[in-house]
Order: sequence, then C-alpha cells, then structure tokens
Amino acid sequence: MRHIILHHHIFKNAGMTLDFSLKRQFGDAFANIHDDTSDGMVDEIMLFDYLDRHPDVKAVSSHHFHGQDYASSRRGRRYRFFDFAMVRRPLARFLSIYKFLRRSESADPLANLAKSLGPQ
Repeated sequence: MRHIILHHHIFKNAGMTLDFSLKRQFGDAFANIHDDTSDGMVDEIMLFDYLDRHPDVKAVSSHHFHGQDYASSRRGRRYRFFDFAMVRRPLARFLSIYKFLRRSESADPLANLAKSLGPQ
C-alpha cells in the first residue's frame, strides 16, 4: 500500500507556506495538481492517473480537491491517504482576501469591488 499526503489547499489559509514546507521535506516527491477544466475539480480519475504515472510522489497539494474522499474509490484501495487542510480564523481570512484583492492587478469583478470599497 502506498501512503500519500493530500493537502486540500484552501485559498488564503497559509497553503503556500504549507506547500513550501512539503516541497522542502519531500523535494521531487511533492506535486501540485490543478484542473484547468470548466468544473475546476480534481476527480478520482485525474488523481489516480497522476499517482500511477508518478510512483515516487508522496505528497500532493491542490486547490481543486474539493474535500473529496478518494479512499472510498475502488482504485483508492491501493493507497492510504492522509488528508489535511488548514483553516484560519474567518475574520482574519476575510481581511487577508480583501487585502489580496485590493493589491491585485486582475480585472476580476471581486478585485474591482474590493478596490472600490473601503473596510466598513
């Protein structure tokens, strides 16, 4: 059985710091998986195909896991997953998102809204 750490990377919850730590610990055995399709979710097929093609990977991080239970899959029986996610205090997270969007160069509607409004 292969042991895999799955980091469910939640936006503005210290995920980049955790990714840095995982990369430092595991080196090339750490990977980020992202789904560029319209639904934006790493499904079972995508995860297991990736792990099968990369037998040395021991830790995976993604914004696109969406809290799925990959271990319940038939293919998941070959793996033992250690899932984790960091969750910050809600108000601190909200303020961090707001500051991030105000600094953003993006034309994203939320970034535009953050730039047009001050904290109330």
